Amino acid sequence: MGRPSRIRNAILEALRDHPLMSRRQLELYLHGSSAGVRYGLRELRKHKWVWQTNARQPAMRARAIYALTQAGIQELARQSRTSYRDYLVHNRLSPDRLNRLVLMQERVFQLRTLFLWLAGSQTKRTPNLAGSNSSRKKASRANPHQKAGLSTGRESTSDGAASDSQSWQAITWDVEVGKLFSTKRSAVWIPFHGAAVMRRGSTVSGKESSNGHWAFIVVEFDVGRVTVERDRERLTQFVAAQDDPRYWGKEKEQLFPVLLIVAQDELRLQEYYNVFRSAALARQLPMPRAYLTTVRAMLSLRHDRLSPIWYSTISGNRTSLLFDTEGSSIPLADQTLWRKLPLNETIGQSENVETSGVYAPDQTTHQATLGRNCRSSFAQTSRLVYVAESFPSAHPKCHRRDAPTEID
Repeated sequence: MGRPSRIRNAILEALRDHPLMSRRQLELYLHGSSAGVRYGLRELRKHKWVWQTNARQPAMRARAIYALTQAGIQELARQSRTSYRDYLVHNRLSPDRLNRLVLMQERVFQLRTLFLWLAGSQTKRTPNLAGSNSSRKKASRANPHQKAGLSTGRESTSDGAASDSQSWQAITWDVEVGKLFSTKRSAVWIPFHGAAVMRRGSTVSGKESSNGHWAFIVVEFDVGRVTVERDRERLTQFVAAQDDPRYWGKEKEQLFPVLLIVAQDELRLQEYYNVFRSAALARQLPMPRAYLTTVRAMLSLRHDRLSPIWYSTISGNRTSLLFDTEGSSIPLADQTLWRKLPLNETIGQSENVETSGVYAPDQTTHQATLGRNCRSSFAQTSRLVYVAESFPSAHPKCHRRDAPTEID
């Protein structure tokens, strides 16, 4: 199989797992060159295996985002030698899932970018790093937690923290997921904006460290659409989930998810902290292991994922991500630690694929279909545990805002 076929198949599989990604995100995800990804997308569009739409959203710098067409999924099914319907079921491809991603498009885009930064190597090619020392100095001087009233203490990172042995790297991740927790009182699905498995000690060559320590993280990414108080119930459920018997004991408590909170500003960061503190005190439970930062401070991770921008509830200090987390040495299970949302999705009904507006057969019909489905998609999503924060900007044609926060 020639090189063009390999890049085409890699893009198809990437968009199958993470639809609505931009070209730059595909480059980071595949560790490929800009020219190679451009060529692959151009060839796939000629075959009508992918379609693109404009990404005119707040905080979305990309010009276009891409997803598979029905023909593209059929091509993947043909290569795997399975029926089209079985392929949809096996890979959990559904209109409901993609409609949700459209509704959450702004948050999904930013969160994927964060995961891609956390997954990248410290020495990966970064064409625009030249002359970026001034921006790094600004990021190091900025302290997003002082204004929020959180004690930063001493910085827990040093030059030695930049070593590979202390570096945590995302090895698998996804957005818009749910996790089932079972306590003494009840079992509850808690939705999260994103989740990832982090591994410590990965080398530049990609080989895993001998200790094999890993950590499960879940992410709350704040886009500032609703008040923090509105999410109190869901966040309180996460605090109460520490009573799940599966996480009892010194060794198993490291399996409990570590929460990352990326707040829109310092004031909202303080509100998140207050919610967790009050919930833990009311239930006489310890504070969950969490790392908090702001969107502005998060931008420094683009060049250095070891930046000490996170306020740790473990040590009370400003640290790099998971710096004071031991991680688990228990072998990582093969099954996924989370489930894609929505939970009540309809999978395998091919008659709904094109009419849903997520898999469009060609470039001329999908934008109008997506526009018609903005309101109907919201009606489906509102039956979930929580309502979409970014519904007003669910589609480029539904809403526009100026002055975006640029993340690519």
